[in-house]
Amino acid sequence: MSIILQERDRKILKFIYAYRVVSVAQIQRRYFSKTFRTVGPRRIRQLANEGLLQSFVTGEGSNVYNCLRLTEKGRKATNELWNFEIDNPLLKSESPIHDLRVAQLAESFERLSTFKSLFTENLMQSSTALSDDERLKALTQLQADGALVLSPPKAPLYFYGLEFEISRKSHERYRDKLTNYYTAKNVDGVLYISDSQVILDTVARADTVIRSKRTSILHLALEKDVLNSTGKIQFSKADGGNIELF
Repeated sequence: MSIILQERDRKILKFIYAYRVVSVAQIQRRYFSKTFRTVGPRRIRQLANEGLLQSFVTGEGSNVYNCLRLTEKGRKATNELWNFEIDNPLLKSESPIHDLRVAQLAESFERLSTFKSLFTENLMQSSTALSDDERLKALTQLQADGALVLSPPKAPLYFYGLEFEISRKSHERYRDKLTNYYTAKNVDGVLYISDSQVILDTVARADTVIRSKRTSILHLALEKDVLNSTGKIQFSKADGGNIELF
């Protein structure tokens, strides 16, 4: 390797692998906010020239994103950086727009005072150690977009499934997914986030049908509200009321 990887480089490669696709703007903001404005773009070019990552452009409506993803060489460079084995590495993104927006949402959760960790779908699907973990097994099988772990004071850890929806699915799809959440072990709730109130309403109706007399474990929030949060995130409960993550 013609460049020496710095600690910041390693964090960048790990972050990209975890989410599969991230925006250049997020990497610049997350890792180079305290540097001169040319430092980030220059280092990203160096990592790309080294064959560790690729840049590409994707769009959604009028929004255009400059994005980054890892190469196989970049993925191998992260092998020893995890505290669990990546034995089924996955690089391909089925929906770059979805993945980069999940990465953006993650930063809002990281700002919570009770935040402990967020295991992304890519990490859970990539690691037998994670998928076999008793607290993550169900969320891995559910193919949740993430497993959010919160550590409230003087309380056990909370494990939430994270689901981010950008396209409306059938009522039956949501009903089946939520049914599996209610029967899953070691899952304290599911957080559904979308940019569409119509989608959230559809999910809520499916929950009403399948939960019977059980207390709802479904919590709903608009994407913009999560992104604009400042240390606390409010979710509406499908059976009325709200919960606040802090």
